[in-house]
Amino acid sequence: MVAVFPSLITEVSTIEKPSDLVVIPNPASNVAYIHISGPSGSKDEIEITDASGRIVKVPVTLIRDAWYEMDLNSLPTGVYFVIRKGNKVYGVTKFIKL
Repeated sequence: MVAVFPSLITEVSTIEKPSDLVVIPNPASNVAYIHISGPSGSKDEIEITDASGRIVKVPVTLIRDAWYEMDLNSLPTGVYFVIRKGNKVYGVTKFIKL
């Protein structure tokens, strides 16, 4: 039996281009920055997942308009994904933790 879970996303009017959601530097060691160049707003949600899709707890702080800081000290080395949901926009980008 396959479990089906409803999606929390109810409408997506824009899928971001890879250049709209960027992690700098990539690869990163201790700290990385997320830049969103597409439409942004107070309803943005940033999630970090590992390569298997599990959400990992990473401190993400809005440091100024369209720029977020990620503290990567608690993450083991590996491949991760930043997922941005908000304002009817959805984007995903990959980054590597050294």
